[in-house]
Amino acid sequence: MKKSILYSLAVVATVGLASCNGDYDDWASPQSYAQEGAAAQYELTFAAGPDANAVLPIASDSVRLVQITGSSTDISGYTVQSVTVNGQEVAATAVGNNIVVSAKDLSKIVEQESGSRAPQARPITVVSSVSINLSNGEAVTYSKTGTTTATVTPAPTPQEDPQGYFLLGDFEGNGWDLATPIWMTKNADGTYSAEVTTSKKNDSNYFKFFEGSHYATDWDEVNKGQMGCLVNGDKSFSGFVVWSGDPVYLNDGETPQSPAIFNTGRYVITLDVKNMTYKITHAETKYYIYFRGLKRMMFYAQGNNIYTYTTQWNGQNDVKFFDVDDEKTFYGHESTDAAANYTDPTGSVMKGANVGFISAPERNAFYRLTLDMNASTYEWTKIEGTPQTYSSVGISGDFGTQTMTHLTNAKHNWYRKMTLASDAKLHFEAGVKVWGAPADKASTPISDKNYYLGIGTSDITVPAGTYEFYLNDIDGTWNIVPSV
Repeated sequence: MKKSILYSLAVVATVGLASCNGDYDDWASPQSYAQEGAAAQYELTFAAGPDANAVLPIASDSVRLVQITGSSTDISGYTVQSVTVNGQEVAATAVGNNIVVSAKDLSKIVEQESGSRAPQARPITVVSSVSINLSNGEAVTYSKTGTTTATVTPAPTPQEDPQGYFLLGDFEGNGWDLATPIWMTKNADGTYSAEVTTSKKNDSNYFKFFEGSHYATDWDEVNKGQMGCLVNGDKSFSGFVVWSGDPVYLNDGETPQSPAIFNTGRYVITLDVKNMTYKITHAETKYYIYFRGLKRMMFYAQGNNIYTYTTQWNGQNDVKFFDVDDEKTFYGHESTDAAANYTDPTGSVMKGANVGFISAPERNAFYRLTLDMNASTYEWTKIEGTPQTYSSVGISGDFGTQTMTHLTNAKHNWYRKMTLASDAKLHFEAGVKVWGAPADKASTPISDKNYYLGIGTSDITVPAGTYEFYLNDIDGTWNIVPSV
């Protein structure tokens, strides 16, 4: 009997000693216990909130986007850790069982993602992460993430004005003068556009859109229909239109600001009243490469404000360029170091006194340089292999064949200035190789507006007159420009 008692005491003592080791500390840790206990006791579920399918604007600007349900009555509330809408983080708070966000923030996210302010329902995916608070005042470190879906319909935009739209701004022929508005033309796609010439060189040319129904000689009336952008002097080539009383981007008492075009030139401004966006593009014109003063090195027009030049680029062919309307101010790399060369494969171009040179990514290689003057960007594309070489290229028609000059500083590019005494049909040729117009454009006469027609092998219709002829024998691009 005594032996049994002693044995039992020994077991108790052993357990007591074991309770002092590190395993007991881990088991008894309050932090671990709270975490594991919460996971077991406080299950959370996430569902679309009462305002999940929001049609904006909402008077309170508060959208109950997500509803949380907890499995325990010990839960007194929630703390939002993060909320994303379509992957973009948005400010949010927990109000009762709901996660609440700003209607304006929601609208901005879906509008910017779609590039449109049109009041159409847009699906969204919401990912919410919250922690729980207990009714006894304690906070539990347990957190839960849930995913829900909803739709957001942006606030209504102004109805299309039956009287159309006009521009006022720093333009030739206007200068903010109500007596000489620049009226916009409605296009087949429902947008409105106008070609303008900016009047301030090396400076910002501000402008605004106005609704035609508010046109008057009184600024108070005109300003009732003003439309612009959010940040005054925004030089972006595209953006959202902000209007008087805009419920998303303006507060009470605020007015739309003026977009701006930097520098002089001809531009096309387009207003999309369906999506409430605008864009600014360079008016299609003629661009010449600045290289040793040789104006006859001309970019080849491709249509839609795209231009190319293909050759073997060496150390002497770093590029700046100018347009036919302003031969003294260059386009180049957007840097402000006028002497530097930039070999980026793609980049932005800018017009100004201190733009940098655009240089091919590698020297003595064949590249096509493409200018997208809608976006004011450039791109280099390497020409693989060795292009075929032609010893002579001519212009052939009823008048016979006239030999072109090979531009030795721009290989595979040819030039000739020539006068046609009468109307002619002609093409470029090198032996059996022929370059000309597409068959469906063969009857379209060349003019100052139609100095390129696309690539083909059909004859080109050219009225009598004096012209400058350009050809690239690598890709078959050409220009025929009436000479002034």
